[in-house]
Amino acid sequence: MNHPDVASPEQNMTLERLTSLYELIRRMNSVDDLQELLNFVIDRAMKLTGGRQGVLLLTDEYDGAPKKVAAVLGQELENSDLQRILKSVSTTVMLNVLDKGQPQLVADLPGDRRFEGHVSHDTLELKQVRSVLAVPLKTDADTVGMIYVDDPQKATFDQEDLEFLSAFASQAAIAIHRARAHQRQI
Repeated sequence: MNHPDVASPEQNMTLERLTSLYELIRRMNSVDDLQELLNFVIDRAMKLTGGRQGVLLLTDEYDGAPKKVAAVLGQELENSDLQRILKSVSTTVMLNVLDKGQPQLVADLPGDRRFEGHVSHDTLELKQVRSVLAVPLKTDADTVGMIYVDDPQKATFDQEDLEFLSAFASQAAIAIHRARAHQRQI
C-alpha cells in the first residue's frame, strides 16, 4: 500500500515534466541568450525522455532548410558540425518531420512501414538507431526547427513521451522565436 505522501516514480516523472514546462515558460520571458535557451531545451528533452542521443536542429529563418545543429546533449556546436551530427542520426525521420511538420514516434525503425525502404543499413547497424522521438518546433505556421531523440533499444519511447515532447516543443518554439528576434534587434 502506498503512503499518500509518497509519490510513485510515474508521478515524480509527471511532476518533473510539468515543472520543466513551467520553467521553459518562465525562461521564455527572461532568457535573451539563444544558445543558453537551446541548451536548456535539449538537456530537458533528453533527461525527461531518457534517450541516448538528442539533437536540437534549427532551420533557416528564410527558407526552412536545416541551418545548424544548435545543441547535442547540451553541447554548443559550430555550423560545420551539422554534417558530422547528421551521420549519427536517422536523417530519414528528421526530413520526414521537417517536411510534414508532424511529430513522429518510431518504436522500431526497421519495422516501421512509414520508413520501409528508406532506412539505410548504416542507420541500423552503425548509428544503432531503433527508437526515435522527433517533433517540430513550430510557431503558428513557421517551423523553426526540431527536437530529435533516439535510442538503440526497441520501443524506448511511448505515446506519453511523444505528447510531453510535443507540448514542450510548442513552448520551446515560441521561446526560440523570441530569442532569435531579440538577437536580430541587438
